[in-house]
Amino acid sequence: MAEGGWLYEKDGETLGPVSRAGLLALLESGELPPEARVRPEGEHEWRSACAAESLAQAPPAKGAPEDPGIGKFRETCLGCFVLILLAAGIVWFFYTGEPAPPPEPPEEQAAAAPEPEPQPPRELSPEEIAALAEKATVYVECFVKERDTFFNDDAALYGSGVLFRRDGLRYDVLTNARTLGVHWMLESDGNDPPEILDYQLRVTFFDDVSGVVAGVAVHPALKDYAIVTVEVPRAHYPVLPFAVEEPAVGERIYTMGHPGGLTYTFASGVVSQLRSIASLSVEGVPVAVLQHDAPAEEGSAGGPLINRRGELIGINAVSPAERVNLAVSVADIQRALDGARFLTMPLEPEALTGFLRRFFDES
Repeated sequence: MAEGGWLYEKDGETLGPVSRAGLLALLESGELPPEARVRPEGEHEWRSACAAESLAQAPPAKGAPEDPGIGKFRETCLGCFVLILLAAGIVWFFYTGEPAPPPEPPEEQAAAAPEPEPQPPRELSPEEIAALAEKATVYVECFVKERDTFFNDDAALYGSGVLFRRDGLRYDVLTNARTLGVHWMLESDGNDPPEILDYQLRVTFFDDVSGVVAGVAVHPALKDYAIVTVEVPRAHYPVLPFAVEEPAVGERIYTMGHPGGLTYTFASGVVSQLRSIASLSVEGVPVAVLQHDAPAEEGSAGGPLINRRGELIGINAVSPAERVNLAVSVADIQRALDGARFLTMPLEPEALTGFLRRFFDES
């Protein structure tokens, strides 16, 4: 910044401004007496020219001088910051024995955090499985009336079902096609297609609430499983997830159903063998089956077969011999679901008659 000038008094007049060198030259030549008053340009306070310190320093810059308290405050803050950093480093070294590392950016810290490993489902006690299975099992009733050549036939069928999927107030129930009367209707007149006069389907939950049947879907080859969609006023029932892996032979399993009309009977057994059986399909297509020895009788068909983690591994189908029971594996059902290989079975008698006739026409 350029140096300011100096004013001086001589013979009662204010002269200048002159530079500091010029002012010193006037003093040395005697032209300006030592007692003469001088002041920097821009200031109002006069001082004696003989004051050596007044001339040995450059005049202060124009404008208000800086408050000395501001500089002291700045120095104090800087000192405190240095002391804090020093104290933090001492504490870190005391606990770790190593110098404190520099802080990582937030992105790097988040990336360094390990992701938790997925935990396998825990095994449930038999009491927990029984409580879960009861709430997820339903009672299925079917009434069919058809026209025969000389008189009308009718059938009242019943069995079990299991909740496996929910969408709002709609539940999907997995059960057997034979529990829905499909096999009976196809076989009642031998080689002749049936004429259905009446068809009624009822699904009752464990708390005696009857759902409104909204639809039925069956496999194109009429494998012995079907899906019944029902609507309920409140969606507070659990659903059983499909097991990802098939059970091993000898593995403990549990069942729930209504054998002989004894509703919500809980039983256990083991997997005897994994099989593929074509007789569980009207079209003779092989069906993946779990053979087990848990008690099952009429009324158990369609009920869940559950592993120790509370997962659905199959639904009961038939019992060809004592302690020899066959359940359709969910592996077969899952493949059908993935391939969208299901047909909608109408519930209105005339439309149902036409639907069943197609299986006679194809044969």
